[in-house]
Amino acid sequence: MKRGLILVLALGLLIFGATLIQAKVNINEATSAELQSLPGVGPAKAKAIIAARPYASIDDITKAKGVGPKTLEKWKDLITVEGATEVVGKPKAVKKKPLAPGAKVNINTATSAELQALPGVGPAKAQAIIAARPYASIDDITKAKGVGPKTLAKWRDLITVE
Repeated sequence: MKRGLILVLALGLLIFGATLIQAKVNINEATSAELQSLPGVGPAKAKAIIAARPYASIDDITKAKGVGPKTLEKWKDLITVEGATEVVGKPKAVKKKPLAPGAKVNINTATSAELQALPGVGPAKAQAIIAARPYASIDDITKAKGVGPKTLAKWRDLITVE
């Protein structure tokens, strides 16, 4: 009886573990924080991956600065260009860096961390802003969940769509 229970638990753990391993990061849609879950990716490499979008296949990731064939080989089972990125747990907040005087955040290209420099933006709102891209004008930011006219008024001098 004990042996059978142990076998069932081990099988369940094996299946659950395999499911966790199969979660992939969509390199066309992932946030900076999600990209940083890949081995060897920090804020700079995540920004380079985002800047080189879109990707037609996972092999195209090598067009991002700092990503070569060896890195692609490490990531082949961890990335995709289709479907949603599966995030385990909540998005992580990043240490906020205030905007430099006169600096603006490009809402079409900013990383989650860069968006979180705006007043009142945490990980969830940054993700909502990223998900609602592209923006033709700064007024379009109101199409992002949780961003209304009052928020736009606060950010008007802090954002751009260059």
